[in-house]
Amino acid sequence: MMEDTLILLRFNCPDGSCDYIASGWSDLKLHVRGLHGNLMWYERFPTQVCVPSKPRPNSDLCIRKKKMFAHEHATYPPNLLSVHIPAILPPGQLPQKPKGADFEVHPMCEFCRECTIDDDELYAHMRENHEECFVCKRNGILHK
Repeated sequence: MMEDTLILLRFNCPDGSCDYIASGWSDLKLHVRGLHGNLMWYERFPTQVCVPSKPRPNSDLCIRKKKMFAHEHATYPPNLLSVHIPAILPPGQLPQKPKGADFEVHPMCEFCRECTIDDDELYAHMRENHEECFVCKRNGILHK
């Protein structure tokens, strides 16, 4: 049982026909991009300059937030990653989901263009970062 559990905890390639075991997330991302031509993340904001000290909130959203094993993560062709994570696109441009495509689209905050893992997290993000009046918050009047 311990051996089976340790197999699940390894960084196994999400492609079912591939037996590659990576040494970590970075290695797995490089393998998926290099060998399979797909992405599990994206490297830069096309409309913003990346500052190394500033975290990139959307760059590896699924890896950071989804509670699943490495081999269970989805991979995307480069042209469909922007549909999965709409914040990649420039402001004003909407992603076009192909007919018959069966994958989730992460909800995006229209104010700061940060994607969240699901609608509940988007609601919490909106409440914490955008919707509360600073006067009401200072006076202890919350969500009335």
